[in-house]
Amino acid sequence: MRSSSLKPLRYAVFVLFSLSLLAAGGYWLFSWRWDLVSEQRRFQSRIQHALKEPLAKGEFPATLRFARPGGSYAHLAKYTINPEWQRRMDALFQLWKPDYSAFVALDATTGAVLTLSSFSKAEPNIGNLAVRATFPAASVFKIVTAAAALNESILDPESLVSFNGRRHTLYKRNVTARDMNRWTRTIPFKKAFALSINTVFGKLGMFQLKGETLEQYALRFFFNQTIPGDLPLERASFHLKNNNPWSWAEIASGFNRVVLMSPVQGALMAAAIANDGVAMEPHLVESLFPVSGESLAYAAKTREIGSVVSPESAEMLRVLMRETVRNGTARFAFKRNTRLKERDIGGKTGSLKGTDPEGKCDWFVGYGRDGERRVAIAALTVDVKKWRIKASKIASHFFEAYFAD
Repeated sequence: MRSSSLKPLRYAVFVLFSLSLLAAGGYWLFSWRWDLVSEQRRFQSRIQHALKEPLAKGEFPATLRFARPGGSYAHLAKYTINPEWQRRMDALFQLWKPDYSAFVALDATTGAVLTLSSFSKAEPNIGNLAVRATFPAASVFKIVTAAAALNESILDPESLVSFNGRRHTLYKRNVTARDMNRWTRTIPFKKAFALSINTVFGKLGMFQLKGETLEQYALRFFFNQTIPGDLPLERASFHLKNNNPWSWAEIASGFNRVVLMSPVQGALMAAAIANDGVAMEPHLVESLFPVSGESLAYAAKTREIGSVVSPESAEMLRVLMRETVRNGTARFAFKRNTRLKERDIGGKTGSLKGTDPEGKCDWFVGYGRDGERRVAIAALTVDVKKWRIKASKIASHFFEAYFAD
């Protein structure tokens, strides 16, 4: 009797002991993984600091020197840059000599920076424009507006939308008018996106999305946030006047100069869409090796940094962006290139006068997909008096090289 009465007690002790071992193991594993992530973040912070000055000049130093008490230590850096594509884009800028220009390409599945090119004929010493967030987002912000409308099930690519007025103007009387007349045009939403019709997006922002939803999705696309990773980037800015419906219309359509972004930011937006709605942490340094030895000191890790939209919404966004390339504002840059005709390429154009540097900004933000290969790009030119090459043309040159590789 005494032995049988002890069996439940022994079993309970065994269970408690096993659970305590599991808890201790779990805590150790969590602590170990936390230490690894923390060490990664520390290295990324050091890399950012070491790269800030040279990268601002467009340089990729072979050795990165990190400060420490009593001195400093150096590491040999291996970058994620694709040398051939980098040379090709640099040569393209040298050929056309825009007043100001930048180009960024990211691997959408890993966040690796494949190309980071900058050029200025007007101010050769202005620094690296690819990491500066002083350029109006213009109609590129329609990506954010469309993402909100699709992800919130307000519209789909084939939904019919109506508008009055010209495509690229934004007048209150056209946005606020609800009546239909003989000048009213009705088109699918994908065509309104492809042709960048401001009134459609102004109406969408004013009456359906409104300020709170626009702000929510701007944050999802990393506006007003520090983008994690090893790149020393300026923050993209987003300013919305609360309780001001006209401000919502201006923001949603991109017809404003208060939403500013960098080319890296634009490429990251497109990368999330190309990667089924998931944004990956961008990184420029693949690995670091101590100068005095061969042991690996740091290796970049592929890391998700946010889900901007659902996979279904990302696919619908790609429908809109493909329409832009095939039948929209970027069609002239791509239609003559027969090598790209059957490729999965999409994008969004945008143009607006900026002030830093002063001139008309011309954008192409987009993606290319080939099976599991997914690339995202941002091309930007700023022209003071006349344009020399359009951003969409720059994009088509890159995609030709990308799909030929």
